[in-house]
Amino acid sequence: MDGTLGPWTGTAARVELIAGVAYAEDVKATASSAIPLVIEAAKSDWDLKGQTATFKENVKVTRGPVTLTADALDVRYKDASHVDVVTATGHVVVTRGERVARADRATLTAGDGRIVLTGSPTLTEGVNELMGERIEVYLDDEKATCVGAGTPCRLKIVGGL
Repeated sequence: MDGTLGPWTGTAARVELIAGVAYAEDVKATASSAIPLVIEAAKSDWDLKGQTATFKENVKVTRGPVTLTADALDVRYKDASHVDVVTATGHVVVTRGERVARADRATLTAGDGRIVLTGSPTLTEGVNELMGERIEVYLDDEKATCVGAGTPCRLKIVGGL
């Protein structure tokens, strides 16, 4: 089934609307923006009034050259054409080329392309690895920031100086 729902266009194998909430299976949804955000999942629930969507099972998000996979994904959009915040939970992996970030939770702010990783986050590039309590990755600027309040930031460079 093809259609448009809020800021989304996409397809689903099955959609059911109950009391203002849409339930869908085998979903592929695309949010419109300068760099489109494409979300695929086995199941999704949509709250049209609350402007939220939840994706579950085999979640895959693509934004340009970046891919994110997770167990679940919550999306909040601010109007009919703009995604606001995307929160991924459970076995989160973010990949861009040979850079790979892993965490228990990741929050993507669509407006600035920033991903905040928490829950044992690591950022690797080849054999080098950055770890800390919280890692912020700026997708559009190719920058990262590490915060290590209780757990210090640790950078492991193989091959050293």
